[in-house]
Amino acid sequence: MSLRAGQDCYALSLGVELFPDGSINSSSIVVTPSIIHVHYRLSYDDVNEMLEEGVGFNEEWELGSMLYMAKKRKAHRFQNGATEGIIAAQIPTYSATVTYDDNDEDFIGISIDIQDGFNTGVNLTEVVTTFSSVSHLSLPVVSQSKLMVTEMMILAGEAIGKWAIAERERKFDNVSACDDVELKLPYRSQLSPDFRGRSTETNTLNLLKENNAGYGYCAAWFFRRFLRPVRISTEPSIHRGMGLDCYVQWSSPIRRYADLQVHAAVKEYLRYNKVREIIREGGQIHPEMTSEDVGVHIMNSRENFGQAISPIDFNEGSSFARASRPLSRSSHQYWLFEYVRRKIKQQRHGDPQVSFDCTVLGCVDESRHQYAIFIHELGLEHRYLSEKGRLTPGEKIKLQVLSVNPRHGLMNLALETHFKKASTIFI
Repeated sequence: MSLRAGQDCYALSLGVELFPDGSINSSSIVVTPSIIHVHYRLSYDDVNEMLEEGVGFNEEWELGSMLYMAKKRKAHRFQNGATEGIIAAQIPTYSATVTYDDNDEDFIGISIDIQDGFNTGVNLTEVVTTFSSVSHLSLPVVSQSKLMVTEMMILAGEAIGKWAIAERERKFDNVSACDDVELKLPYRSQLSPDFRGRSTETNTLNLLKENNAGYGYCAAWFFRRFLRPVRISTEPSIHRGMGLDCYVQWSSPIRRYADLQVHAAVKEYLRYNKVREIIREGGQIHPEMTSEDVGVHIMNSRENFGQAISPIDFNEGSSFARASRPLSRSSHQYWLFEYVRRKIKQQRHGDPQVSFDCTVLGCVDESRHQYAIFIHELGLEHRYLSEKGRLTPGEKIKLQVLSVNPRHGLMNLALETHFKKASTIFI
């Protein structure tokens, strides 16, 4: 279930043509089972290096062409009102990776990867060099390879949705195809940001953007309150947040159950159409093929043919996703806090203090002086009770870690100059 190098791998492939403005030519979409042979696998760093050195535009020209299309697609989505176009700088996020390591505590090695949220192309190198007296910030820079992957995944999500819509229209237009199995997919939709009726907050957002508070992070944090919830339905609808006519998430069937459901639905539909084509042409179904192989009841006639054996319940996939997210967040948080705990332990015989440079994102509770902060080295958004009272969005502060308990999700932070008045934060 992975595109391993040096061998044939089964896949579900999608082909599409784009118009000059980056929009999809719906009549060009092809979805088909395929066998992919990967000659060699490239990492994000490999692709970035190849593009920087020109190899990705010459010898491996497909990479350069894909990057060109990715940029065109991003511009098209921005033109359609994608939220990344409204807020340029996205707050980076962290992910914790745990590996076996003979030289580490409990034979477990922990690494923290910090990634830009939307890979919008904002060059953050200036942030690293101008953030006052800070030389070790782990902020992401522009990654052309991640831009390519992100835009191609989004393109695939819109294209599969448009393909399913076209298949549905073909069914209703063709009277002889009235016995078709209807292809239903879980479309994700989102309304435009809620600016209307929130003039005061909109003015605050505009001020944060104009002042570039926190190098854009403050505006990104404040902007979340305008976002509408994402809804999932088998009826196609516009996804304003991504600037798409429609969107179906399906590009990661190995790690997302809902994506695997989409693959199953598409494969069931394709198999059914193939079997029906054989029957209509007077052919016979191989005797070893069963209804379970196709996903619908099959017989060597038009009658009693096409009813799904067990229709896919996309709500089940959504409920699994909702249940797994808190567990995933807790797991990543545990290993992040364990990373901090080990950092403190390693410094006991030297400088006992472990401090991090932070940016104040905004106020959460003014009466308690509670603020949202971003810890740059950890890529972590956190809650902090200010000892000195009021803080300003975009203000830079240095916080010391007094103690951390990974199992209880607890970390004690205080200003270096007020560390005796620590604030206890529960996550």
